Amino acid sequence: MEKILLIVTFFVSCSAIAQTNGKIEMKKDFFGYSFHQDSTELWPRDVLQVMEANPEAFQEFKKARANHAASGIFGAIGGFMIGWPIGQAIAGKDDPLWGLAAGGAALVFVGYSFDKTFKKRAGNALAIHNGGMPTGYAPKLNLRFTGTQIQINLKF
Repeated sequence: MEKILLIVTFFVSCSAIAQTNGKIEMKKDFFGYSFHQDSTELWPRDVLQVMEANPEAFQEFKKARANHAASGIFGAIGGFMIGWPIGQAIAGKDDPLWGLAAGGAALVFVGYSFDKTFKKRAGNALAIHNGGMPTGYAPKLNLRFTGTQIQINLKF
């Protein structure tokens, strides 16, 4: 029994030592976003565990995960609301609920906005964790000339 406990302890300690605090990358794929560290794919909860050592990156990624969850919920509900009237139309029902589809489209749009916020926050958290400056906070200056007016916009 002691040998088994010793072997298990050895492998657990080796895996703890082997974990590095290396660079994490976010890549867009068909189903959303994937995170990779040292050629290992990570789930968002794993990324959050890696970022515990850096409180600023941890808080930013925690907010990003909340946006990711909201995006998934709104997108799924909106997709169902769009699909139901389409299914009714395919089945030959005389009066499909197109108002339901319009509401679903609005929810999908809300989910998309949460997804964009997730991408921005996750990118900022990864930039902080990887040692760079967050890229989403760079101000942008826009100049517009309209007739006799000049409009200056500064976005953060």
